Amino acid sequence: MKMPHLKVYNTIFFFSCITTGVYVFIWYVGIEPYNTPFEESLNITLHRPNVTGENHPSNGEQPLRATSQRPLERNRALNVSIGAEKTTKIIYIWDRPPWLFSTFGTTTRDFEDAGCPVYNCRLVDESTYTAADRSKADSILFTIRDFFEKDKPQRTSRDQIWVMWHNEAPLHDHPVRFEQLNDYFNLTFSYLDEPQTDIYRPMGRILPRPANIRYRPPGRSILNNKTSLVAWIVSNCRSKGQRNEYVNELSKYIGVDIYGRCGMNCSRENDYCFKMVTRDYKFYLSFESMYCEDYMTEKLWRPLSGFIVPVVLGGANYSAVLPRRSFIDVRDFNSPADLARYLKYLDANDDEYLAYFKWKEKYIAVSQSLPGLCDLCEILQTPSYPFKSKFRFDKYWDPDRYCKVGKDERLALHLE
Repeated sequence: MKMPHLKVYNTIFFFSCITTGVYVFIWYVGIEPYNTPFEESLNITLHRPNVTGENHPSNGEQPLRATSQRPLERNRALNVSIGAEKTTKIIYIWDRPPWLFSTFGTTTRDFEDAGCPVYNCRLVDESTYTAADRSKADSILFTIRDFFEKDKPQRTSRDQIWVMWHNEAPLHDHPVRFEQLNDYFNLTFSYLDEPQTDIYRPMGRILPRPANIRYRPPGRSILNNKTSLVAWIVSNCRSKGQRNEYVNELSKYIGVDIYGRCGMNCSRENDYCFKMVTRDYKFYLSFESMYCEDYMTEKLWRPLSGFIVPVVLGGANYSAVLPRRSFIDVRDFNSPADLARYLKYLDANDDEYLAYFKWKEKYIAVSQSLPGLCDLCEILQTPSYPFKSKFRFDKYWDPDRYCKVGKDERLALHLE
């Protein structure tokens, strides 16, 4: 006797198998959805990796460096009453970066659209405010170099808040005499994780992976394209640090393909170039141009967002801010030759290499696209905020305190 619906059942079973196979394939290949930035605070303890494997140092775990609570964070903890009902605060950009108003416009709506909890502020510059109007601004935002390259303004009101905003390392402005900036500024705004930093804005951070963004681990198929080992995209061929010497020494023991102005024609700003490197290479040299504390730029944060292992060189305490086994620190090795041997070991051991992406199951890496203007607006709308006066900027922004050069850097990198 024939089953009238047998053909229908067989068809449904066939397509069910096909659908299941597609999902298994996607999981195996490791397609990861786009990660959007999230502004939640990170409140977790991360440690330096204690990795086993050939020629890798066995470091004990180090605790996360304690960060001092800043006045803005204390105000939030005490639920200080601030909000959009306050008078609009005018922030004058002394010499605006060309990209700033592509992110923030000149109305309070721009602060609201950016998700600022306090948004009754607006940005202006010399194109919208005359010199006479500038005296009416509630705050003036400077960078160090701009402060010296243009005539210094005259403070016309004791209530006007002057802000020093900088995202370059102190060595970048050498030989500027920072004592000339003493007693000018009421707020500091930088990546430096230090109690005197009012607005702490690192260039990237690690956040817990949101529950609504699934992670699919990379399958072995991604290794099929990774036929090359080490890549470096670099535009500054004469940096003040020792990274060029380190790359020259490393190249004696393992191949390093250099792109950008200092190598093959492929710029760091070219999105296709970086995608190619991420696809075809296993390791990326995230080498900072200056060896300074807390200085971690897009050279680190960009590769962390993809499937390539960053090899870091810099003065930051990477283990305090990055998950276990998400990076390789050149300082963990006695010499560039030892580092090269370890990279070759990972190249020959797929499971050990793929373990460097396991942290992505719990966390995501995001770059900071907004320059902390939300925090500045909130501070300006907080009358009780302890603004600085008679501030010794040279003690705060001190390259001798936060950076290493010459022999000191060479010793830290095991080049001596």
